[in-house]
Amino acid sequence: MKLSIPVLLVFMSIIGVGVWVLLQRGESGAEDTTGGETRSLLTAQTDDQGEVEITATPTVTDKDTRLAISLNTHSQELDEDITVASVLFDGNGNRYQALRWEGDPPSGHHRAGELIFPPLLGETRSIRLIISGIGGVPERTFLWNL
Repeated sequence: MKLSIPVLLVFMSIIGVGVWVLLQRGESGAEDTTGGETRSLLTAQTDDQGEVEITATPTVTDKDTRLAISLNTHSQELDEDITVASVLFDGNGNRYQALRWEGDPPSGHHRAGELIFPPLLGETRSIRLIISGIGGVPERTFLWNL
């Protein structure tokens, strides 16, 4: 029985450290390595100002930075060029213009797709997406800590 208590204490310590590590990742997400490519998996954020609700979910890889975007409204056409309306900043102040939009064309009341940006320049602690002029809102800001 004396050997069981130390084994149990070691087991509980390992579990405690594992839980602590998971909690430290917090809202910034997790990292995954798939095929030699490092990815930061970040949480979705929604901005529901004005007549259009926008949800953005970034994935940062060594190749590029992608933001899954959905736009929803029941009061106007979603005919804006999302690549022109969007700009990404990293925590070092570098500005990135969207390279392209892969998704629904400009029209209708619901659009979804991905904004593709160039890879981030070096190490950074955060990214900030600014979307301007959609749904009568001058500027929407989404911020993620990496």
